[in-house]
Amino acid sequence: MNSFSQVELHFRLQSVPSAIVIKDPETPKEKEERLNHSKKPTGTMIVTPTERCQLVEFLKDLKKNGYQLIDAHAQERSDDKVPCGIRRNYYSVRFIFSKLNPAVRVDMASDLYSRVAYNELYFICSTAIYQVKAFINPVDINKKVLNITLKSRLPLYEKNGQRVMVWNKDENDIATDKILLEPKNCLRILDNSVISIKA
Repeated sequence: MNSFSQVELHFRLQSVPSAIVIKDPETPKEKEERLNHSKKPTGTMIVTPTERCQLVEFLKDLKKNGYQLIDAHAQERSDDKVPCGIRRNYYSVRFIFSKLNPAVRVDMASDLYSRVAYNELYFICSTAIYQVKAFINPVDINKKVLNITLKSRLPLYEKNGQRVMVWNKDENDIATDKILLEPKNCLRILDNSVISIKA
């Protein structure tokens, strides 16, 4: 983990937490550049797409390794895939962590926003599970960024606060009874490496 200058968590969400700054919506030109860039990836995938992944422990691991939230923002984007001809927008929400020099004085306003934004992030991570992918992207010779993409959000709680239940299936894929929706995997920093382990 010492080799990463920044760690970025990139969520695809239908709504934005109230404390997160919302940038101007993505323009057609920005979208074209983003899609062209996605066709020519420069990073190295270190965690392949992993379903039903929990992130709370990863946030704790970031703190233990000296990373601090320095920025959080969202941008409205149009969906690349249009099911049934209905175009839907979503929000690209980014939380950016960096290792800061403890000797450097942090502006009080920035520090307050960081703490509020972190609380929003913790809520996002503790109330849902996601499909996770992780990449290492080189910035220059001496700097690398860890990018973590989070999609396919599965809420763990109903709107009334009750836990979400799902059908339990037997070896013949026949539903037997209902059980709590639980994470199957967990993103962690172990032995200085970012890995996905069984929950």
